[in-house]
Amino acid sequence: LVSGVEDFLQELQRRQIPFGLASASIIENIDFFFEFFALGRWFRKQDVVYDDGTYQDKGAMHLEAARRLGADISQCLLVEDSLPAITVAKQHGAGTIVAIGTSAKPEVLLAAGADHYIRDFTEFDFAWLT
Repeated sequence: LVSGVEDFLQELQRRQIPFGLASASIIENIDFFFEFFALGRWFRKQDVVYDDGTYQDKGAMHLEAARRLGADISQCLLVEDSLPAITVAKQHGAGTIVAIGTSAKPEVLLAAGADHYIRDFTEFDFAWLT
């Protein structure tokens, strides 16, 4: 998993902040992630939004994940690692978008609509949740 993600998820739980997972992966990859990374500690597999062929794009997946959390997308903080996902998150009115990773230049991700950039979860600023 991405460095710092377990501490990040533990802190969300401690603060009683609901969180979900929306992945462009297919179910076989989700199954692998649950087995290999023990994601069941953090998520119920039936609550994960994944590419089952019914979503137009990652933005539709964001909207479904927010719905499952009982929140409007404008109330959500999304952590995304891809330029297209950041673009559609912005178009759908995500509250806060945090770009993560090193697959694209930070300035490109920020220009696409990310509010913040981190290399991994060890750099996450919990002040962004307020």
